Amino acid sequence: MGSCAHCGKYSTVGCSHCMGAPEYQDGDAVTTFWCSPECQAAHEPTHQEYCYNMQRRKALLRTAKLLKAALLAYKEVVYDIHLTKIEHDEDSGTLVLIHTPNRIERHLFPSHLTRIENHKEAALLVNQCTMSISLLGPMTRGLLAGIVSRMDVAIVEIRNPPSLSDFTPLLAS
Repeated sequence: MGSCAHCGKYSTVGCSHCMGAPEYQDGDAVTTFWCSPECQAAHEPTHQEYCYNMQRRKALLRTAKLLKAALLAYKEVVYDIHLTKIEHDEDSGTLVLIHTPNRIERHLFPSHLTRIENHKEAALLVNQCTMSISLLGPMTRGLLAGIVSRMDVAIVEIRNPPSLSDFTPLLAS
């Protein structure tokens, strides 16, 4: 519910094409409302580019969620780190992954080591950058065909990550 983008009257009819687009910055993905088909038609030239950009945001978010789900599902059944324990260091906010070094075999992810979904996802995705690009690159190009004109691989430094990961080899006693 909002004000008509053309005349300012109260309206409950929003643009279904761009409604629900994710915000990149606070307030930059506002739903456009119209009170009548006439106001919608009059406002269409102004709304068209904004709507197209919001539709692209929605498609990009859907694609990102799908790619993340696909990678997590794959890594859960084809896991290659022999984890023996997952701990969370409350003081530093670091997720500590204790593993047996030099054991390289593929197996199911040991889900019994944590019940916290964010910790599980972090353990599944640690050190998977190159693999994810090679595995998901072709799928990404297909999903974003017609939306993106150019794709680049970028190195991203995350400031204030939700949790850090630390590999700690299990020492023989």
